Amino acid sequence: MSEEHERRSDPPRCGDQFVICIDNSGCPASSELGKVYRALADRRASRLRLVRVVDESREDYLFPKRYFARVRLTASGARAVRRLM
Repeated sequence: MSEEHERRSDPPRCGDQFVICIDNSGCPASSELGKVYRALADRRASRLRLVRVVDESREDYLFPKRYFARVRLTASGARAVRRLM
């Protein structure tokens, strides 16, 4: 597993955000264009220009920030995304 796709070993932090995949050229099997994902706050990853994304298996991985754009969801939209995960 590459450093960009490293799994997180410590527990997730508070401060969930949501992102949409806008580029998956480096990892088409790992992220789906146009799909909304939950992103976990991770200061260290952010300093490295990475974002920690939770996939449908509920595992979180690091990806380059440029692959995703932040989205704001309504409270009901955020609940719906969380229920799907």
